[in-house]
Amino acid sequence: MIRGEIGEKGPKVTTNISIPGKYVVLLPNLKIAGVSKKISSREEKVRLKNIILPFVEKEKIGIIIRTASGGVDEKVIKREIRFLFKLWKKIEEREKLPGPRLLYQDLSLSLKFVRDHFTDEVGNVVIDDREEYEKIREFVKLLQPKRVKDIIFHKEGPVFSAYGLRDIYDSVLKRAVWLPSGGYIVIQETEALTAIDVNSGKFVSQGDSDSAFFMVNREAAAEIAYQIKLRDLGGIIIVDFINMKKRNLKKELYELFQKLLS
Repeated sequence: MIRGEIGEKGPKVTTNISIPGKYVVLLPNLKIAGVSKKISSREEKVRLKNIILPFVEKEKIGIIIRTASGGVDEKVIKREIRFLFKLWKKIEEREKLPGPRLLYQDLSLSLKFVRDHFTDEVGNVVIDDREEYEKIREFVKLLQPKRVKDIIFHKEGPVFSAYGLRDIYDSVLKRAVWLPSGGYIVIQETEALTAIDVNSGKFVSQGDSDSAFFMVNREAAAEIAYQIKLRDLGGIIIVDFINMKKRNLKKELYELFQKLLS
């Protein structure tokens, strides 16, 4: 399934099955060899394609190299391909058994996170749920057996509170975010788009109103760029800044916002 049912729209399904790993995506029903466009080095693209081509030709399957594969040792990538191929074979075996039955279920959010982000730059993963801890340990044994010791169980209550993350987590869920000047932004996510409204709030203007509103808008621009990344917002995003009359200030705000979003 590509997309579940949304409102009056039915679910969207495909026969082009994909089984994603950290470094590659296995496409059992397609015979293709592709490399992520985000890998810019021509030499690296050739190296990675040469790794997957023997598998594609021998097993008659498709493999797409993900961006995370850039610079990764050949042995690591091959190990993941073999793991995903074995997984596909198990799915085919289950398919022959009497149904209905679940053939395959994608990884849980916690396992996806470990697969994609548990890199050499990450010291350890701290978990406060015993069941999730055991699942992640078993998963890491398959992918990175030498790093099982870096999966740590936190016994002393909620891990977010222990590391001071609760306030940050709660702030992500709030619609309104206050600015240093006393203004605030309101973030409203809908099915079609995300609307962000900038308000002057408690800010009291002194002197030229356009210059004062520009200060609030400038703060808002920085906060909006931060919130877009923090909340992983995408698709259509509409921002309603406080209206200003001076064209030069509008232009300056536009250029500042572009720079912040980059």
